[in-house]
Amino acid sequence: MVLVVKLEFVAILLLLTLTHDLIIGPRVGRIVQLPTESRTRFDHVLVLWSPWVARISFVLTLAVLFAAVMLVRS
Repeated sequence: MVLVVKLEFVAILLLLTLTHDLIIGPRVGRIVQLPTESRTRFDHVLVLWSPWVARISFVLTLAVLFAAVMLVRS
């Protein structure tokens, strides 16, 4: 059961990282160069949420590490 959870965390982490690196990151880079008044509401939301994607990735990484420790200890 722990192995399944760990592999699910790894899959989610991989998808989240790819989404951040290939889609969100470049788009936020372009949005930040625009003047604030010409940004859409979605652009503002994306800029506000993009740091949270990295934080969630960090928490998932810790969860993978914790699951690895649980596998070794069981």
